[in-house]
Amino acid sequence: MEKIYGKTEGLRKSDLKRLSNLYRRRLPPERVLTPELAQTLAGLSQEIHRPIALLLDRGGRVVRVGVGDAKDLPIPEGARAERRLSGFRLLHTHLSPGGLSRPDLSVLFLHRLDSLAALEVEGGQPTTLHLAFLSPPKAAEEDWRILAPRPYFQYLDLDLKAEVEALEEELSRQARVREVLDGSGERAILVGVDTGEGPEAEAALKELAELTRTAGGGAGEAGPGLPAEPGPPVPGGPGKVGGAEKPRLPRKRRHPHLRPGAFPGPGPGDREGHGA
Repeated sequence: MEKIYGKTEGLRKSDLKRLSNLYRRRLPPERVLTPELAQTLAGLSQEIHRPIALLLDRGGRVVRVGVGDAKDLPIPEGARAERRLSGFRLLHTHLSPGGLSRPDLSVLFLHRLDSLAALEVEGGQPTTLHLAFLSPPKAAEEDWRILAPRPYFQYLDLDLKAEVEALEEELSRQARVREVLDGSGERAILVGVDTGEGPEAEAALKELAELTRTAGGGAGEAGPGLPAEPGPPVPGGPGKVGGAEKPRLPRKRRHPHLRPGAFPGPGPGDREGHGA
């Protein structure tokens, strides 16, 4: 039998078995819930006199079943980057009216859930559905966006997949904007060795800058430098060969967009290393 999380003390084995069967359920990825699942959750919650919580992944598979409030269901580690959501959504029942509680919304925010839904149960029947999503930074709402409470069947056709994709796209866009404006992104100083290739060296440096950008970083400064190997040795000291000619150093090439010798260190908004 699959593990049931939360407040299971006092439940009968038959109750635990029915709760375990919820792991076999699967929702369409684009749906918040189905009529069949709504009826099952409402009836079972009424019988055991406790809320039930389901954690689902983006494929609609039930990955955890719990008894109690949203905060009573441990949520595995998912994505924590500011551009992504966790890939999990939580659906739970409420045995009394009142909508989403502050602890419910804290679970949504702290775990970066794709969505949080609460299904109210009255007399063993599903009634009102409350639904919330995270808000992008600088949005007019708080850290979450709560949709208007409605009879659950009015949310059956909501395209959850499209909502999540649009939210992640906006999160990613705003993260890129912040990196540009405040310099909070990873930055690098790119230096290439020009041994006389000229345009080829600059083309290689541009390619390196593009690779840095696609990896999520930004090129703060870039320019060709001198070869790493020193020139030929110079005879010196007592008994040196007279008239020895001073070796010719390679001519320094100036990058067209840099001041001579200007390789500044990290700016005020730059971070050193790769630590958080």
